[in-house]
Amino acid sequence: MPSEPELYMPRNPPKKQTLVDPRTAMYTAIALQAADTDCDPKDALWCLGYNLGIRAIGTVGERVRYDCLIHEDTVGGLIPGCDDCTVTHQGWRHEDDGPVLVRARVHSTQGE
Repeated sequence: MPSEPELYMPRNPPKKQTLVDPRTAMYTAIALQAADTDCDPKDALWCLGYNLGIRAIGTVGERVRYDCLIHEDTVGGLIPGCDDCTVTHQGWRHEDDGPVLVRARVHSTQGE
């Protein structure tokens, strides 16, 4: 699986080239404005993600049945559909049943 993308900000961005539509830009501007006030920047990012259709996969500490399509086994050895595991980092998908963007990181609950 490829590594996660890094943030990229060009020094001299080309004019008239954009990767988002006006509605997405508006949601981003609102989140930036909220982060610049007394709002917790993490809360602003969560709201932005939600407005863009990004939904969490799992909750840190949650025990789940391992599914290799939505979970990343950080230690190795988990068998899909058979082993229980604990979520160590949330994953992200587009919409509730949409494609997985980032799999949730998990480790075995065996021995806990």
